[in-house]
Amino acid sequence: METSKASERESRLRVALDSNPWSWRARYELSLTLAAVDRLKGAVDEGRETLRLRPHHLDALNHTAICLLRSGGSEKEAEALFRRALEVAPYYYKTLHNFGQFERQRGNRAEARRLFSGSIEHNPEYASSYLCRGMMAYSGGDVGMAVEDFRKARDLGADVGGALRAERVSAENDSRLAEFFR
Repeated sequence: METSKASERESRLRVALDSNPWSWRARYELSLTLAAVDRLKGAVDEGRETLRLRPHHLDALNHTAICLLRSGGSEKEAEALFRRALEVAPYYYKTLHNFGQFERQRGNRAEARRLFSGSIEHNPEYASSYLCRGMMAYSGGDVGMAVEDFRKARDLGADVGGALRAERVSAENDSRLAEFFR
C-alpha cells in the first residue's frame, strides 16, 4: 500500500476486499494494519481468513499466532499455528524465534533454548534470537553463555543494555555485564 496512515490503508483494503473477497494478500495486509493499531481481534480474524485462503503462508501463520497471544486468545491455537509453520518450513528462523518466545513465556526453558538455537542456526544474523537466548542464560545463572550471546546480539545491532534494563533491572549493577551499559 502506498499510504502509511492506518485508517486510509484499512479503508483501501476493505474496498479491495469488497471487489475481491478471495484476495489473500488484501486480507493479510489488513491483518497487519489492524495489528499496527492494536485492533488485535480484527487482526486475528483477518489472519484466519488469510490462512483459509492460503494455509501455508508462513508470515500469516506467525502473525496470527502472535496476535492471538497479544490479545489474550487461545494459547492452544497459537501453538498449533506455530507447529503448522514449522511443518511447512522447519528452517524458517522467524517461526523458530517466535515459537521460542512463546515457550519462554510458558516457562518451557529447555524448549525455548532449543528453538532460539535453531533460529540462530538458520539465520546467524538475527540478533533477537541471541538476545533472547542470552536473557534465558542470564536468568538461569549461566552468565558466561549470556555474555557471549549478548556480545553477538550487540555486534548485530541490538540494544542489549536497553533490553537488560527493561527485563532485568538488577543487571545494570552486575559488573560482569558492565560493557553493555556504556
